[in-house]
Amino acid sequence: MNGLSQQVERLHARREELTELMRRLGAELSEMKRRNEALLAEYRNGLFCSGCNQTRSQILAKGERFPHPGQQVLRPTPQQIHSKEQDLARPVADLSARLDTTRLEQAAARARAQSGLEQLVYGLAFWRCAFSDASGQLNRALTLRQRLLQDQAQALRDLHERTLLRAGAAQIAGDDKTYQALSADAAIHQRQLDRRQREITEAVTQGQSWLVHGLELRRQQKAVLESYLDQRHLRLAAPAVSDASQSPQSAPLDLGVFYLMGGLPAAVSTQSDQPASLKEVEDFVQQFKQSAGAWLGVAPAAPTSAVPSPAPARPAVPGGMSDLLQKLP
Repeated sequence: MNGLSQQVERLHARREELTELMRRLGAELSEMKRRNEALLAEYRNGLFCSGCNQTRSQILAKGERFPHPGQQVLRPTPQQIHSKEQDLARPVADLSARLDTTRLEQAAARARAQSGLEQLVYGLAFWRCAFSDASGQLNRALTLRQRLLQDQAQALRDLHERTLLRAGAAQIAGDDKTYQALSADAAIHQRQLDRRQREITEAVTQGQSWLVHGLELRRQQKAVLESYLDQRHLRLAAPAVSDASQSPQSAPLDLGVFYLMGGLPAAVSTQSDQPASLKEVEDFVQQFKQSAGAWLGVAPAAPTSAVPSPAPARPAVPGGMSDLLQKLP
């Protein structure tokens, strides 16, 4: 994301430079055409000096007399007028060609910058997806461990109660030997139950610690991402960084399926084109939707490497540590 944000910043700066250059070239071209029209009007009317071949306005601009002493005002032939028009048209054509080239370059920089902004949106969405996946896996692991310990504790509690009932029955029956044996078993069960209760408490405490650590890590990474986007041209254009968890029911687009891991598309897509995507990103998003969806009781989507066919407009900023998270630029 750092390299991507810097690249997008450079593209926006270049677009700004080219826009200013277009403005200056356009003004220069307009002034050149106006000046040439005035020169040609004088030339066609014969207002130039026979001695220096300069027009009346050129001579008067230098504070000299028109025509120069001993010279006369000449009228050009049609061939001379045509030659003068060609001489004046060449710099106009050169400047027009430069303006056209600059206009094309500016449009390309603008399209690439827009594509870069879309990648920033997808990158932030994929970051949320990855962190949501990591948080979900951690929550599932903690919940499963607590359930396992609680099930074991309940089984020990039931066994302890049954043992105490049998011991009581043996005591009533006067079977002291059986009573003593069952009482010893009940004490063992109680110690095992006490140990399971301590393990449950430790698991809860450990889980809370891990969750706090995960939230702090998320906060730190959010601050880092925000620092990447804190650049002059991105402050108004870049999306806000949201660290809200993503739902597995979110559309693939909102999970960052089109993120190119810090790169830009080789060619800017049109609205009718399918945005570029990476298989590893598609697979990760699909895995998140299936695994998290199964845990939450959401019917998983059918596995497919294909992404939605219509090319979406830029979304509002959508919303993880997994192996892919470590690869985020």
